[in-house]
Amino acid sequence: MKHKLSGHWIKSVAPALCAGILGSVVTLGIANSLTPQAWPWDGVSNNSSGQAAQQTLSYSEEPLLAVEPDDSLTIPLKSSAELQRALDDATAERMQLAGIIAQLTQKLETIESDFINAQSRQQISEADSENTQGSGNRRGGSASRSRTDILVSAGVDIDTAELIQSRQSQYQLQRLELYDLAEREGWEDSDRFNEELSALNEQRPNLREELGDSGYDRFLFESGRNNRVRIDSIIDGSAADLAGLQIGDLVVDYADSRIFSTRQLQNTTREGSRGESIIISVDRQGQRVFVEVPRGPLGVGLDAEQENPS
Repeated sequence: MKHKLSGHWIKSVAPALCAGILGSVVTLGIANSLTPQAWPWDGVSNNSSGQAAQQTLSYSEEPLLAVEPDDSLTIPLKSSAELQRALDDATAERMQLAGIIAQLTQKLETIESDFINAQSRQQISEADSENTQGSGNRRGGSASRSRTDILVSAGVDIDTAELIQSRQSQYQLQRLELYDLAEREGWEDSDRFNEELSALNEQRPNLREELGDSGYDRFLFESGRNNRVRIDSIIDGSAADLAGLQIGDLVVDYADSRIFSTRQLQNTTREGSRGESIIISVDRQGQRVFVEVPRGPLGVGLDAEQENPS
């Protein structure tokens, strides 16, 4: 009887016990699935319960979302931003430099245009000074004399003198008309102005060619203008120094060209071939001296003087 009851009890209790154990296992599994320690990618090993507990404890010490940032991902992004800023800065500097270059180019063109116009005006001024009575005359009474009278005093007959005066007056009127028209229409600083002025200068009467060197020399003196060039200083080691020119020499000729002004001498040294041998004749204390020099800068200081050619 006891044996039968025991077997019946076992048969009754065993299912309940199994159900209870199974329920506990399921409950434990569900609870563990809801905790961060039991996630399969947390590195918990199933080889040993002790190791699993230890690893579970180590993961439970830190917050679930406390993930350290990966520096390998942020460095390229930061470098890219710095590179973009550098490119932007370089582009801005390049644009600024281009603007500066454009401004400098415009200023250079303006300077070149002003220089050309200044040269043209200087040529006109020199032409006027050569063909007018001149200001600041050193000989008394020449300021009140007409140019026709001066030409006659220089040995030109009255008819030729009047013709020269008429042609010079016509040239001066044409030049005044050109300046007035260019300034009114706003092209006084243009290539057109320079071209028309150059063409007009070619038509200007050349008093030196018409009178010859001797007559022109006399004309300069009669009009109270300088007609001699004196060497005032010499640079050591210069062409003039090596050739034997001396301070006080009056330059008479340079390469067979009669010299009457300092500018004429300077322009003559720039003609021909640089370095070719030419002859300079000077008046040294009343004696004519001939000196051979290479064409080019003489290395001297010059002073203009007036001297009676007779």
